[in-house]
Amino acid sequence: MNNYYSKFNEDQFLHINNFFCKYNCNNLIKIINLIEKNKLSKITHKLHNNTVINEKRYQVLIFIQNYVVNDINNKNIIDNYFDNIYKLLYPIIINPIINFFYYLKIYNVKLLRISITYTTPGSPDQEIHHDSNITDKYIYVTIPLHYTPIEMGPTVLFSHKYTKKYHKKFLTNDFKKYNNIGFYKDIKNDDNLIKSKIQNEHFLGDIIIWNDKTFHYGSENKSNSIRKYLFLIFTTNQFIDWTVRLNINNGINILSLIKNY
Repeated sequence: MNNYYSKFNEDQFLHINNFFCKYNCNNLIKIINLIEKNKLSKITHKLHNNTVINEKRYQVLIFIQNYVVNDINNKNIIDNYFDNIYKLLYPIIINPIINFFYYLKIYNVKLLRISITYTTPGSPDQEIHHDSNITDKYIYVTIPLHYTPIEMGPTVLFSHKYTKKYHKKFLTNDFKKYNNIGFYKDIKNDDNLIKSKIQNEHFLGDIIIWNDKTFHYGSENKSNSIRKYLFLIFTTNQFIDWTVRLNINNGINILSLIKNY
């Protein structure tokens, strides 16, 4: 476990194969299938980082710590939706992740949000970016929900060891620019980016962890299938709250999207 701490401290990300046991993976897929059939599970573009391209990328929110509703009569319905999902996922993925954070010396963690992400065929490369301001102390976790070969566009990550200078150059007060350094194809002659770029195929049972310092991008989905992940956001900043306004009538049902592929 000390090796994980050292590597995470150097690279600011980890990709661990077979983090979850087969039993928990099977249960996770069953839970995801149930969520996708729930009429409250709605696809949206609005949850993505709006400083980068997210063409043909969707998310469905399945848990959030704080939210407000347009119609107060819907609050109990949504409360139950989030609570039930949290209870189902806690023993098989949430608790194991929080316990693992201790080995990375990440303490007093709170879970802010969980969503399922769908990257559909033809979705292009995003720009290289980090996901938030480094003072927010966010930790991001993705869990592939199927085998993900390179052609499906698994996330490309860059070691912080070689990309520190980009934080100094691009961290500004302009929200549209502070975290986005452009497309890899346009700056790939930079030796630091080339030698620090990591893109692995992913398997069910794997876990990928990064933080708000980690430069990365979702790459093009060149396959004919949807790339599907579970996406969790944690923080160690106890003063951070993430509030979303919800309307259960907004968005389209997940199955409406999936049936198109």
